[in-house]
Formats: sequence, structure tokens, C-alpha cells
Amino acid sequence: ERTFSNLPSYDILQTSIDVNNSYCRNEWQKDHVMGMSLRWSLGKRKDLSLALPVAINHHTIEDIRNGIYQHKTDNMEAFNPNVKFRMSRSDDKGFSSFDAGYELLHQQPDMIHLLDVTDDSHPLFVWKGTDELHNRIDHLLNMQYKKNRKLHQKSMTIIGKYNVISNAVAQTVTYDRQSGVSTFKPSNINGNWIANAEFLYGQCIDSLDRWRIENKSAVRYGNSSDYLSEKGSIPFRNSVRNFHIMEGVELGYSLKDFNISIKADVSWNCLYGNRQIFTDVKSWDIAYGIRSRFKFVWDIDFNTDLMMFTRCGYNDKSLNESNLLWNVHFSRVFF
Repeated sequence: ERTFSNLPSYDILQTSIDVNNSYCRNEWQKDHVMGMSLRWSLGKRKDLSLALPVAINHHTIEDIRNGIYQHKTDNMEAFNPNVKFRMSRSDDKGFSSFDAGYELLHQQPDMIHLLDVTDDSHPLFVWKGTDELHNRIDHLLNMQYKKNRKLHQKSMTIIGKYNVISNAVAQTVTYDRQSGVSTFKPSNINGNWIANAEFLYGQCIDSLDRWRIENKSAVRYGNSSDYLSEKGSIPFRNSVRNFHIMEGVELGYSLKDFNISIKADVSWNCLYGNRQIFTDVKSWDIAYGIRSRFKFVWDIDFNTDLMMFTRCGYNDKSLNESNLLWNVHFSRVFF
């Protein structure tokens, strides 16, 4: 009688397989949502809506590695309300609207993070699990104002968003100077947030509405937090602020099935942290070029763009470079 261990290749397999980091894993997720929604009319073209959903989730994971069986279950019953307000107006000249809302979201941690396992398949990077994670909570605020006018196809949009995250899952990194090994372990952390605003405007600039100019301005400011430490010391809270400004403009010409435009985008990024060893980053990303779309022979759509992408100001000098990229796309609808 021959078994697996009697096969000629078994001895070779035993010398190459990483038994401690070989595993068999199964996951099951049962997610349910129930609730109710309410809507009030506050007058002509003014509405207020309230949604009251309740999430009931049951997540399970089974893991077998190194002869050890683990079974983890994580249940969540969460109340995720959201409220929205909308006001609109329309007349012969065009349309305008204002929307604002708030939403509360709960999210369970990844079940893999809850396993009591150690993955050292990479000799310098060790990953550990923990069963002490809590549910992530997001508070989201948003607003949007839009205004469109028929004359010269004018359009304007203002967008604002703000997101605060509680119990975000971060990787606590512990560094061992003697061995050079970094150990990663997930943990909950507060202090992550992001705010961004956008302004978009476009209109035709000639009497025949063939020439059109479009502009996009964006600002983003956020904070990212995690934990760092050396072996034998208390984890240190590491925070990095990210400030981003973007400006883009595009001038285009359209005539029936023919379109051509020139565009340019400029972005400035600034990253700075609260640790002395953190090197601040102040970089620029610039893109400019030309693109076109028109009908080719046999009803073939032809799309092409020629763009130059330039990066400068990065601490890694290899990232400071310029690249010319040409894309061509042909397509045809047969049915």
C-alpha cells in the first residue's frame, strides 16, 4: 500500500515546503440590512430624507496551519443612519440644486486580522494577528451645489466632503535593530480624517458653442496616523499631514463628430510628519497635452491623446522624471 509519504517526491517536498506558513482557510459572511426611511417635503422643491438602516452581520473564519485549527466568529449589530437635504430650482434659463448630508457607517475588521497567527514567511517582515480589534466608525459630511445655464452651456459645481474615522485599523510596526526584523500587528487608532473641496466650471466661449473651456480646482487636507516603535519600547504615535492642491484647465473645439482639445493639470503635494526622522515631501505633478476624437472610415471611432507627464520635488530622485505617453484607441459598434 502506497501513501502520500511513500511517494518519491515526498522527501523533496519536505525540504522545500514552509510548513509553519502553509495553511488552509475558509471564510463565510452573512450580511443583512433592515430598516426604514422617512421623507418630508419642506416646501416647493425642498426635501429632507432620513434613513434608519440596521446592519446585522455574521462573519466566520476557519484556519488550519502547522497542525493548529482556529475558528473565529465576529458578529456586528450596527445602526447606520443617514440624513439628506435637497433643494432645487429650475426656470427657463437653467437649473440649480443644493444637497447636504451626514452618514454614520460601521465596518468590521478583516477576519484575517483576528487570527492568532504569526506569518514569518519573509525573514525581515513578520505579521501577527490579534483578536482585540474593534469596529471602524466613519462620520461623513458632504455638500454639493450645482448650477447649469442653457446659455453657452454654462455649468458650475462646488463639492465639499469631510470624513472622520474612529477605530481605524493601522499596522503597528515594531523594529528590532539587532536582527533588522520589522513586526507588523494590526491595532485600532483614532485621529484619521480627511477634508476636500472641489470647484468645477465650464462654458462655451463663442456664439456657435463650438469652443468650450473647462476648469477644475481641488484642495485636499488630511491626517494619517499609525504606531511605530522599537523592540522593548512603548509604541509611538506617528502622524502625517497631507496637503494637496490641484488645478486643471482644458480648451476644446467640437464640430459634429470631431473633437479636439488641449489640457493641462498641475498638482502640488506637501507631506509632513511629527517625527524628527520624517523627511518632508514637497512635490509637483504636471501633465499637459492634446487629445482628439472623431469618426473614422466605416463608422470607426478614433480616440487618441498625446500627454507629457512630469514629476519633480520628490525625495527619491528616480521619481523626478518626464514621460511622453501616446494612446490610440479604435472602436466600432456592430449591433
